Amino acid sequence: RSSLARIDGSAMHIGLIGGIGPAATAFYYKNLVRLAADANRELELTIAHAHMPTLMQNIAAGAPQKQAGIFAAHAQTLKRAGADLLGVSSIAGHFCSRELKAISPLPVVDAISALAAELARRKLKRIALFGTRVAMQSRLYGGLSKVDVVLPEDHMDPIIEPIRAKVDNLTEKLDKFLDSQAEAAKKAEEDAFQRSFEDRVAAA
Repeated sequence: RSSLARIDGSAMHIGLIGGIGPAATAFYYKNLVRLAADANRELELTIAHAHMPTLMQNIAAGAPQKQAGIFAAHAQTLKRAGADLLGVSSIAGHFCSRELKAISPLPVVDAISALAAELARRKLKRIALFGTRVAMQSRLYGGLSKVDVVLPEDHMDPIIEPIRAKVDNLTEKLDKFLDSQAEAAKKAEEDAFQRSFEDRVAAA
């Protein structure tokens, strides 16, 4: 909770790279709001929207440096907005964490490093890992080198894949819902501007 404050006690401005995907961003946003409320602090947060298809393409191509450059550009935007630190709102986005930390204009909060530190604190030596195939096979992009990671065996795929498909389907539905809400808000704003303009013209 204290991490939400600067050394002088004022609210820390968090820069978050979101959109990868919107459902994950909403999860981070909700919990940051909760943490700020629990700490009785105001939340200063700015979100930059990253392009999910580009991220997936760079993961598939094994191009962490290219993706880090994209994230660093978002980080620069967030820095100009006043952010003190940077978070990436998806585990998939952490595949380029090492490269991003080297070029980011803001300090990077690394969820995988935080997880590894918590595992060490609890003195856990062996864990099970469930996630995307790339994240599992890479042991969270090499971030869990200090523990023995147990992965689902191939014969479990018939069990895991339907679950993953359901999660992907729900995520897609949520993404579409959030997009529709954004479009509705944009249209409402445009309609309000148009009515205001017409009222000013009529009153002239």
